[in-house]
Amino acid sequence: MARPPRKPDPIVVGPLTVYPEREPTEKDARWWWRGYSCVKGEKQKPVLGRGTHAEIEAKAIRWVAEHLTGAPPVRESSGYTLRDAAELWLGRKSSEMEADQITARTLAAYTASVRRLISRKREGTIGDMVLDTLEETAIEDYALARAAVGHAPKTINDDVSVLQMVLKYARQKRWTTCPLLSPKPLAARPKRPTRTPTREEILALIDELPPRYGLLIWLMYATGSRVGEIAYLEWADCRLGPSPFVMLGRHAGAAKTGEREVPIGDEVAEALRAWRDRTEDPKGQGRRQMPLDIRARWVLGVQPVTAVSRTMKLLPAACARVAARLGLAEGRFTSHAIRRWATDEMGRTDVEPATGASVQGHSPAEAARRYRRPSLDDKRRAVARAQLGAVLPFTSS
Repeated sequence: MARPPRKPDPIVVGPLTVYPEREPTEKDARWWWRGYSCVKGEKQKPVLGRGTHAEIEAKAIRWVAEHLTGAPPVRESSGYTLRDAAELWLGRKSSEMEADQITARTLAAYTASVRRLISRKREGTIGDMVLDTLEETAIEDYALARAAVGHAPKTINDDVSVLQMVLKYARQKRWTTCPLLSPKPLAARPKRPTRTPTREEILALIDELPPRYGLLIWLMYATGSRVGEIAYLEWADCRLGPSPFVMLGRHAGAAKTGEREVPIGDEVAEALRAWRDRTEDPKGQGRRQMPLDIRARWVLGVQPVTAVSRTMKLLPAACARVAARLGLAEGRFTSHAIRRWATDEMGRTDVEPATGASVQGHSPAEAARRYRRPSLDDKRRAVARAQLGAVLPFTSS
């Protein structure tokens, strides 16, 4: 069974406070509740059993009316909330997963959307909305409100789809009859640039960045690795003697590529030794000296998360300066484009596909499908080598 949504808040009905004590089960997606009250020194702990927030609130109202004479009046239950419907719907989806009707991955996506919809810790959630008071524009208003605070359009569209399924379930249960308007999906954000830079652009970019982040790009350029693999590179994983190499993919979360040895050139090894033996950080690398334990562990001398986030912030402006220096109309590229460049370069130099893929930590098929992007010049060389379209003398058989 999937992990249930966050534990519901207690229900207060006059002098009675009801708490959820037991989690939902495989057969019942509702929480188990117990009440606590103390009137004139008399303590009582009524068991209200399993139920949704609205069901338990109604039981609590009845219990107070029957057992606590003279208790102050309490308001009537306002009916089922969206949180109640979402939790019950998610419980049904858990049963469908156990029956192999949906995958665990699908259930995880549904669970994440439900949490975003009903969590009380997030702004803009609508879990407390009462189903029988929903307006026709409730779904559209929710989507626009999320978009206004900068949430990703794809995430909003996914959550809206789940919200529509929850409300369809609520209508089947006759908890709401409002004909809700379905908004058009939000337009996705522009995709990141996909152009692959040239060797000249990468070398110019290294010069444009501060030394720490220039070293990060240089190591990506030298190994064809991901930015995170270099950010997590430790000095313990560097062999800088004769025949130098680095061990990549040893950090947690490196399941995509796995652990591997990647040779580096003598020039790169010399730069790493000089960086390791520096007495202080270069100017512009931060307002304070990095602690010795961080400098002694991480090659870049900062926490890996800091290295990645700082590189992402510096890259657009640095690419623009490179484009201006080289006279390029379009100079923007992502850090991942350097990995694509390495794949293309090894492909152009007739490196055995299996060997090139092992350097970068993926399979030859993955390299060909996702990374290798032959240029027009590559295609011209292939056509010329295969003599496609050449006029050859015909021989009679």
